[in-house]
Amino acid sequence: YRPGSEPLVVVSGDGDFSMLAATHAGPVLVISERPASRLRASGTVVDPIVDGLDAVRHWFDAVLDSSMEE
Repeated sequence: YRPGSEPLVVVSGDGDFSMLAATHAGPVLVISERPASRLRASGTVVDPIVDGLDAVRHWFDAVLDSSMEE
């Protein structure tokens, strides 16, 4: 991990990653079935089983669209 404003994807629900996600300067996507509450507060949460893979694709599309506007 290198700090920056690039998108961060955390594929874990473990609360040990909450400080990383909370202090990250860019957008954060958490992919997990049952993320810790602090991870839920730090970014967008997607459960690929419930939300489907399209939710992940939409997040990336939105992040890419917003970065092109800057």
